[in-house]
Amino acid sequence: MGLSASEADALALAHRMRAGLAHQTRDRWWRDLRFYRQCFLGADAVQWLRKECNCATEEEAVARGNVCVRYGFLAHVTGDHALETGERTLFFRFDDQRLHAAEERAKMSKEEVARKEHEAIRVMLERLANGAEEARADLAEVMTRIVVLEQEVRALAMAMALCLLALALAVLLGSRFAAAMLAVAAGAWLVNVARAAGFCSEDNPLEAFVELQTGLLSRVGSPPSMSMQMSVPSPAPTTLAEERAGKAPPPTLPAATADTQSDARGAPSEVLPRVYSLSARWGARTAVPPPAEWPSRPVLLCVNSVIPGMVTTEHGSGPLPIGVPIPFESELFVGTLLVRLKGVPSDDPSGDAAYFMGRKRLFQAIVQGRFKEDIAVSDVVTGHEFTKPLRRLPPSWVVSAGSAFIRRLAPGARIELAGKSARVLALLGATSQTLSVEAPGMEPDIRSDVREESTLLGGAFRGGSVSARKRKRLLSDPRWASTVAYTTEPIYTFDFYQHLLDAKEYRLDLGFTTISLAPSLNGQPIQIMAKALDGRYLWSFQLWHEKLL
Repeated sequence: MGLSASEADALALAHRMRAGLAHQTRDRWWRDLRFYRQCFLGADAVQWLRKECNCATEEEAVARGNVCVRYGFLAHVTGDHALETGERTLFFRFDDQRLHAAEERAKMSKEEVARKEHEAIRVMLERLANGAEEARADLAEVMTRIVVLEQEVRALAMAMALCLLALALAVLLGSRFAAAMLAVAAGAWLVNVARAAGFCSEDNPLEAFVELQTGLLSRVGSPPSMSMQMSVPSPAPTTLAEERAGKAPPPTLPAATADTQSDARGAPSEVLPRVYSLSARWGARTAVPPPAEWPSRPVLLCVNSVIPGMVTTEHGSGPLPIGVPIPFESELFVGTLLVRLKGVPSDDPSGDAAYFMGRKRLFQAIVQGRFKEDIAVSDVVTGHEFTKPLRRLPPSWVVSAGSAFIRRLAPGARIELAGKSARVLALLGATSQTLSVEAPGMEPDIRSDVREESTLLGGAFRGGSVSARKRKRLLSDPRWASTVAYTTEPIYTFDFYQHLLDAKEYRLDLGFTTISLAPSLNGQPIQIMAKALDGRYLWSFQLWHEKLL
């Protein structure tokens, strides 16, 4: 027949379970957050199995039930769990389609099974052939883009070389000519970056170049304040169809008016989001053990112990492990941190190797947990803070122009590089590469890959299926970010990863060149940090390197 003995037994058991649990199968709500139709509790299924199948232990009942799960006759409502022991609240339902298909296969002769399998293979091969044609077309498009990008990279490298030459002239000669040359080079560099990122026209970059030069040259000899805040209007809300079709209008800069009004398409209506000085800064830990005592030498991961209420219960203020989850708690958040650093000694070498295999990534920091109070998404930032001046910075007018350019792309960014202290901050919700917001019990395992899920944020995300790219675009603008909030009920997972930060060498790897971080940081570590705009911290960890000492 069309079923193996094991599958036939599982099918019979599934039918018995369905009849036995019929009175417990109904529509259910998960903590008033999500609605699931015709499901039952996993604990009720385990209890039925233990009674009807004469199982001596709960573990034996779970094993019997999970045979049905393995064949797909019984499934968790989100597909993330099997039957488990204990009192955990998990919803399951029967898969009518799988049950019906198994019943049909049980009726078929071996010849009919073979014929249907042959037909299925033929259809699959046709699909593969069609997919191969599409892949060839996509590959041709990719190769064309590679040629264009190679040209842009060459132009960018030449502009960077000109910028470095002009900077050397400015240092040695101190002339306005050298400063003007640096402005032209910096402008060319920024235009190439903007073109590569798609932020200015490919057809007429001269207009963007002239606009950048005008702004840069006007700053020679008169550097502006680095703490300038920019007023940016809300982007008009767009549908997912518009986003996929590439028709979503980008956020635009306002004219120089006192107030910016809501646009006609229904953007958030408040004139300006709240702006804080972010002056509440507790400082940074400066005392660390000698490198000989670092388990992950040349790198040390530790908590910023000067932050009030910031604790790692299992490790105190000592070195923290790499590659394994670290429980922590702060004034505003309780959760777990996992840090992976390629090439750095790890407490889970096999797990780190599996994560980095086949990827260009060099760094991952993933945080999962609960908020202790509701906070607007626009009021939580992440980034780096420094209590001492940074070193080896370009002239302030170059830094100012670059910072203003970045704020155009990310209106929620706060960039202050000059002065006795420095910081580079951006909205947390727009910075995380992947964001998962799930009901308790549904959260992903942070040791595995995390998928984007932002439905429980509400607002523009309530309909579901919002991509990470669109979520970043919306939440990078404080106007949109102020319409949703982090609440105390769900479990939030923030996944940060990148391919530029080489923690082992403590440098940025740009592909065509590398930039050492230690000379500019003035003995201060980079951070894994998030805080509210009122100065309270969600988490604050430091990533030291022996080059800083």
